Amino acid sequence: MWKRLLTRITDSLYIPEDILALRGRLLVHVSDTPSTFYRELRGLIARLEPVALIHTGDMADEVKIGLCPRLLPWYERKLSALVDVLRVLSPERLILVSGNHDDPGALRRSFPDSPFFDGQGEVVVCDLELGLSHDFQGVCAPPKRFNLYGHDDFRFDSGERDVLYLNGIAGVNCIDVLTGDVYSIPYPAYVDRDRSRIRKCGL
Repeated sequence: MWKRLLTRITDSLYIPEDILALRGRLLVHVSDTPSTFYRELRGLIARLEPVALIHTGDMADEVKIGLCPRLLPWYERKLSALVDVLRVLSPERLILVSGNHDDPGALRRSFPDSPFFDGQGEVVVCDLELGLSHDFQGVCAPPKRFNLYGHDDFRFDSGERDVLYLNGIAGVNCIDVLTGDVYSIPYPAYVDRDRSRIRKCGL
């Protein structure tokens, strides 16, 4: 209880003990990460040792290159910092989907050996079928058992037990690859604040 309270006071990431107990058997999904979250992401990876990490786009979400392409050099510097955070994962354990504020070319250059999808795709990890998209509208049809996306806070419930839609903006999604159980870790409050930061372009 005191750990949860401390993380709330310090505005940091709280990982519950029941999730920590699943270290080494979780697939972790994040989306739309501002660079201020990279330090927390590094700690998350170290503590959970995920089977794979899936990022469904907007890798440096405070840099809105979809609105202002001239910010590309700044975005590339943020990507370089993200590469440093994710280098502890072998390339095949890092699966990337480009978002509307990503540059696909820069992403491929930064993560040349990792599975990469431009906007949407499908992949199988530990026999789990995953549909991947940056936004809900791009989720594949027919849907997979797990459908991962981000972009905005839209949430969808299929009403079916075996078809799940997981929004990586709502929280860090953790899927137990042995049981298929899903856990969500809330982002610290500052993440949403930094996601919505829009930089001015021009005068």
